[in-house]
Amino acid sequence: MNKFSAAVGIAAVLAVSTLAGSAGATTYNTLYIHGRTTSPATPSGSSYWNNSSGTSIAKGSSIVYVNYNGNQHISQSNPTVTSALNTYCTGTTACVIACHSAGCLQIGYSIANKTGAKYNIYSIVTAGAADGGSELAGNTAYFFTGESIDLDLAISTSRGMYNHDLAGDNITNYVYNELGGDWAALTTCLFEGGCAGGGGQNDSAVSFQSSGEFRNSGTEGSDGATGTTGGTWWDYRIAWRVDTSDTYGHCIIGSYPCEQGGSSWAPNGVASEMAYDINGNSW
Repeated sequence: MNKFSAAVGIAAVLAVSTLAGSAGATTYNTLYIHGRTTSPATPSGSSYWNNSSGTSIAKGSSIVYVNYNGNQHISQSNPTVTSALNTYCTGTTACVIACHSAGCLQIGYSIANKTGAKYNIYSIVTAGAADGGSELAGNTAYFFTGESIDLDLAISTSRGMYNHDLAGDNITNYVYNELGGDWAALTTCLFEGGCAGGGGQNDSAVSFQSSGEFRNSGTEGSDGATGTTGGTWWDYRIAWRVDTSDTYGHCIIGSYPCEQGGSSWAPNGVASEMAYDINGNSW
């Protein structure tokens, strides 16, 4: 797959919210769900999605910032996310979701634990999705940070937390994954297959195997997933943009070891797609 090439057949679908006829919905919302946060633990307003100039990059129709406590266990903070989905993605309302990092783990957790009718979610567009965990997380990270979320983001924990297939099975369209490259080269050896001679790819926080929705550890690189039931990849997931040139980083505003790619870090691509409806027209 070429640098940041789009998967075949999804060009106009990604942005999303004019979804006619989804579960009879008449109101459409664009939800932004952030990732791991420490200080403050719970962002306010658009703050998580602000660029270095303090301006929000979020785009879309009826934008909602879903701000939860980003250093608690998922089980503790998820009620905030579930409440937002119940409010903006049920009944006569539908939504499209943009998530970053641990925020993508939150969505899947809500979907997997929902009872009754499905949410009215058209698509989920991810940046550096951490619903497959991170090699940087786990007990060692928790020892240094004391943040409970770092225990949940251990690969074995996050992948065993719920049935990850349900997210793709329970939305109208697909989960589109944007995989940023690694600016912080010295962290590469911390990822499986990432040292000299290895085939590892990561965005300095999450490996491609996790952010690309691979079911198990062990496969690296720019795999071209397609939305199918069963098989190697979690259902209805597409590795949409894959930065094999290692240009675009994981973090929004950060420094080593979680660097951003200047003004072009991975979530920027996700936010830009939210500016258009499913017909490719700007709002």
